Amino acid sequence: MATATPEQARHGRISIVVADVLSEMLQDIIAHAQMPPKALYDRIVQTKDFNKKLSPEEWQVVNKLADPDKGFKVLDVSLAYRIVKHFRNTFVTKPTRNWGSNPTPTEVEIGDDVERIRRARNRYLHGLSINITETIMSDFFKEFTEVAKRIDQYLNKTLESSFEKKIENFRTCTIDENRTREALEATSVVENQEGNI
Repeated sequence: MATATPEQARHGRISIVVADVLSEMLQDIIAHAQMPPKALYDRIVQTKDFNKKLSPEEWQVVNKLADPDKGFKVLDVSLAYRIVKHFRNTFVTKPTRNWGSNPTPTEVEIGDDVERIRRARNRYLHGLSINITETIMSDFFKEFTEVAKRIDQYLNKTLESSFEKKIENFRTCTIDENRTREALEATSVVENQEGNI
């Protein structure tokens, strides 16, 4: 098994943050609305203009929301984003320049940060080559540390449980070769299964 190149290692590090930490941010934003997972499941089932667009794989995930032991942790960035966007008045206010926009640095509402998460998912888990430079990685961590601070404040997170701390950890911690490879393989699966959201 070949050793990961520095570019692959940086891509793996970013992929882990996007798949794990950014997913968790969206899961916690949904949970913050005080709607139990089963209630969200019922709402999705009753909302035909949303549920008719779900793939069979997404239905498998949605069905897990009805299981009290699963909760929102089953939602990935893609499905969580689509839920937040469709049921927007339930979870967050819309982004400054609406859904699908590219927020400017001065647009810092929670809806804008949800858009930043969507764009990071599209860029780093779908469509961007794995040749991540030090500058790209540094810019990513700088941007999402700021996003994490705002979301932590919105969710009233303590420093110990903060997303800021989790992101900082992934920026600086040692990630072993196997974890990097797993992240890159997972990215490859996402690229092959689904397009941009």
